[in-house]
Amino acid sequence: MSVLCDPSHADNPDLTWSWKYEFVSPRMRQMLPAFTAAESEQVHWRYHQIPTEDRVWIRHTLERAMLSERVQMELEYRVIDDSGGFRWFQDRIEMIRRKDGIPESLVGITAEITQAKREQLEIRERENRLRRVFETNPNGILLLDPRGAITDCNTEAESILGQPREQLLGLNWNQLALRDRVTDSQSPQLLAVLEDSHPTQYGYEAQLIRPDGRIVDIAWNVATILGDRGEVTEVILTFQDWSNRYRADEALRASQERLRRIFESVADVVMIVDRDWRVSLANPAAEQLFGIPRVQLTQQNWRDLPWAPSAEHPAGGPMEMIARQVIGLGKTVTRVELALLRGNHRLTLSASFVPLHREQELIGMVVSATDITERVEAARIRQRSEERFRALVQGNSDGIWLCDADGLIQYASESTELLVGLPGFAQLGRRWSETVPLEKPAEWFELWGTLRTQPGIQQTIHVNLSRGIDDFRIWEVSIRNRLREPIVAAIVVHARDVTAERRLQEQLKQAQKMEAIGELASGLAHDFGNLLTVIQGELGELILDDVPTAWHRSITAAKIATELGTTLTKILLGLARRVPICVEPVVINPRIREVVFLLERVLRKTIRFELDLDENLGIIEADGMQIAQVVLNLCLNARDAMPKGGTIRIQTRNESIPTDGIPSREAPRDWVKVVVEDTGTGMSEATRAKIFEPFFTTKPSGKGTGLGLAIVSGIVKQHQGEIRCTSQEGVGTRFEIVLPRIRSEESE
Repeated sequence: MSVLCDPSHADNPDLTWSWKYEFVSPRMRQMLPAFTAAESEQVHWRYHQIPTEDRVWIRHTLERAMLSERVQMELEYRVIDDSGGFRWFQDRIEMIRRKDGIPESLVGITAEITQAKREQLEIRERENRLRRVFETNPNGILLLDPRGAITDCNTEAESILGQPREQLLGLNWNQLALRDRVTDSQSPQLLAVLEDSHPTQYGYEAQLIRPDGRIVDIAWNVATILGDRGEVTEVILTFQDWSNRYRADEALRASQERLRRIFESVADVVMIVDRDWRVSLANPAAEQLFGIPRVQLTQQNWRDLPWAPSAEHPAGGPMEMIARQVIGLGKTVTRVELALLRGNHRLTLSASFVPLHREQELIGMVVSATDITERVEAARIRQRSEERFRALVQGNSDGIWLCDADGLIQYASESTELLVGLPGFAQLGRRWSETVPLEKPAEWFELWGTLRTQPGIQQTIHVNLSRGIDDFRIWEVSIRNRLREPIVAAIVVHARDVTAERRLQEQLKQAQKMEAIGELASGLAHDFGNLLTVIQGELGELILDDVPTAWHRSITAAKIATELGTTLTKILLGLARRVPICVEPVVINPRIREVVFLLERVLRKTIRFELDLDENLGIIEADGMQIAQVVLNLCLNARDAMPKGGTIRIQTRNESIPTDGIPSREAPRDWVKVVVEDTGTGMSEATRAKIFEPFFTTKPSGKGTGLGLAIVSGIVKQHQGEIRCTSQEGVGTRFEIVLPRIRSEESE
């Protein structure tokens, strides 16, 4: 017994712990060693032995009891023993109050409940663990009472069934929309389980229609728990959502069916061969290729099939290599060419071998093969065609280019090197117009711009090229747009050097002009010759007569002029009738002086002559008057080129010119060189190239026949000589004539 309100402690603010024990039973002393004093000794309650959290709870309980009319109460708390552990106690206390209701004392019984408390805590912990397992189980779980009502469910069950726990609890199982997957009816097995009086486990599959309309495939497992009398006390339903599994199974079956159809319908040969080379599976394409029914084919050894020897594999096939790489090392081998004999035909196959594993164990290989006989034959034909094409193109002197739409060269034949001076590989990637030295590139660009936009069109043009001062070429260029043709896919440029042909054409024109000259000359030569004969005779009479000496110079010049006229008549007749010239040993210096003597009498005083004649000049075989005619014509042309006057220089020399100097000669010879040079206006390259053509003249109409230099060229060639011309505009023109010189013994 204890006293709650002791006057000596009335001022203690914490009245909850201000009690004094007046009586403690022996058993209490055994349970709590703190009570070791005599019974008559007043002992304060040693609250410091109670853990803080329990002490707070006891205090609040007592305070509420003292402030209320409560009389009895029950307290459970822990006490720290001497070893530092906990011991549980239970107090059943009755509060005694005075008449005014104020608590006066407490009477209670204390019992130690440490063991019971520990067992209770273990049971609670076990229940918590089971609950966690129940809630976290990946399967849905329903607990049913004997009538089939749902008493509990876990989170996964809520998720699968599509209903929260609050709606499921109390719901009867037959209210779930379950249908048998096979019979499409409500399965009665669960009802049989509820009526069974023996522990039962049963599994079946069903479909569930959730409240949201979604259909879920479910696999159920049902188990019963029996009571002491053998009755069903509880039913446990565990289930899984197999919707994904069913979909995966259906997808797998569909995939297998699709693969089977592909296997059966694929055009390539597909076969399964085991480690011993036995064919275990073959598709219809294999049956058709080998000409063996599949039933027989799947009983044969791969290596025993009718393989043919080849140059690469004389033994009849690369079987050893395949066995080593695929069966031995587990590597994939692709693009192996095999030769197969089928009757009198030889087929070429391209085969691949892929290792086949089962649980990381090599069990064989998948063989796929394609009949490439036609492809190989087509490649062989194409190769021969390409070789013929290459031989045709490379052996052709014409240049062939393939260009893209921008004119960049993609291909150039070998012959183009002779045309442009660059090897074919050096032309690739360059523009055609930059590779070829066009004289007028603007015209080419305009043509290319038009042609590149018109597929299939072809045009042929002639272009002039300049590769140097004295190197002019004419090309016939054929261009065809084949950009839309898959095999070519380019603009084809075909060029042919027609310079020689053009020169032949020009020579033909010149011959025709000379023929015209001959026809004209044949009609006039006799009459003109008769007139000159009369004039010469009269001049001879004048010289014999007694005429004034001052006239002799003029008469002599006139006589020389008539002789030149006569020579001109003979030249015209020679050109017309191909009459051989009459040659004799001639020293040309005197002939040159005679021509200069004549010209000084008749030309303008603004024209001056400079003579540089070699006094030791060699002798030539020539018609002297024709050589004089050559010098005369050149001087007259020089006069016309110097309208304001100038200087005409005439030079003679003995020279030895090598073979390359005179293209028409086969060996070096001695020559007499005559140079006629003026300080006139000069001429362009285009004009210089045509000066020896008959009837070509730069003079106005009526002032030139265009025959002067043509006659000069004809005379020089008749004397087996050569004539060259160099000219520069604004500087002057220089003619060089070389005639064969005869030895002194030849002249004798």
